[in-house]
Amino acid sequence: MTIKRQAQHSESAAPFLRISQCFITVLAALACLAALPRISDAATSWYALGTSHTVVLTEEGTVWTLGENDFGQLGQGVVDAHNHEPQQVPGLNRVKAVAAAGNHSAALRRDGTVWVWGDNISGQLGNDDMMLSATPLPVKGLRGVIAIAAGGSHILALKRDGTVWAWGNNNYGQLGTASFISTPDPVRVKGLDGVTSIAAGAYHCLALKQDGSVWSWGYNAYGELGNPAVSSKGSAVPVQVAGIRSATSVSAGVNHSVAMQGNNTVWVWGSNYYSQIGNGTTGYGSRTPVQVRIGEQVADITARAHHTIALLKDGTALAWGDRGTQRWGNGLEMAGSAVPVRMEGYTGPIAIAALVNPVTIGQTSMMAWLNEQRSEQTAVADASDYATYTVAFAQPE
Repeated sequence: MTIKRQAQHSESAAPFLRISQCFITVLAALACLAALPRISDAATSWYALGTSHTVVLTEEGTVWTLGENDFGQLGQGVVDAHNHEPQQVPGLNRVKAVAAAGNHSAALRRDGTVWVWGDNISGQLGNDDMMLSATPLPVKGLRGVIAIAAGGSHILALKRDGTVWAWGNNNYGQLGTASFISTPDPVRVKGLDGVTSIAAGAYHCLALKQDGSVWSWGYNAYGELGNPAVSSKGSAVPVQVAGIRSATSVSAGVNHSVAMQGNNTVWVWGSNYYSQIGNGTTGYGSRTPVQVRIGEQVADITARAHHTIALLKDGTALAWGDRGTQRWGNGLEMAGSAVPVRMEGYTGPIAIAALVNPVTIGQTSMMAWLNEQRSEQTAVADASDYATYTVAFAQPE
């Protein structure tokens, strides 16, 4: 589903559903990018997926895109059907992080400014005319930003002073302003300071504070805010996630949320229609965090559309979710699972670490491994199989 209009109150109609079914062969994209400057090894987001387009950040701070371009989301100055080869976004340099969702893209430059392009139906580009843009535009009046996150049709920015700012669609209170009025102007999320990390789902948001607490706001039909006192209608102001007091990282899928605590345990809440909770069940979900039984050896977590991946300290990785829908793992053998299962078909901990957290190894090794994997998957006839594979493992947080 193309994200242009308000979604229905059904996860099957959630705007990110097509992420796991996108037609972009990202392995092919990364293979093409092997000839480009090295992928950024900064501990920030270097790779992002929209509904059907891909954004990659290089070590030199340039941005490359490919995929669908019917809203100008590739930033090439034109609106056209599709780009099969990665192309550099003109005029955009000194970038330290990228984000994407739906049909829009965002880049955080090293000077603390945010640049956006693509669809603008909800004001997510941060300008008043609500017109799409095929070239990057600066978000007006926003400075001192250190992190960004993209939701279905809204964007979050974390400033150096620990405050969070948001703009775009606010139909479910995802801007955190105590109202439901959408705006193209960055507005401060109410009551939040001391924030160190942010994440955005389709229509809900997460913030991790210095004290280890996690706060959430926006859509809550599936319990993705993690607070049983909040109704299914959601909250237009941040509320504290119940029982999470020592979190070190957070991540968000379409309608589920994930946190890793200081003792390296993983907790999930929200929708469980695709077994995102990881407790062996499939159903509505949980309004409070549920511990995923994988021990305390987790080094990194990342939530994707309807599944979650945990990298363990020994370099192996576990994944769960997407039950009954798409395949993940090596794209050939593993189906979704209601419980964490080990990713199979990999050559060792270095390869897995590369896909979940590329900062842990040299980029040359990562690119070589991706190319090798692509050549070994010639039996895959449908590009969507590649897409589910790469959505699962090639997009680190």
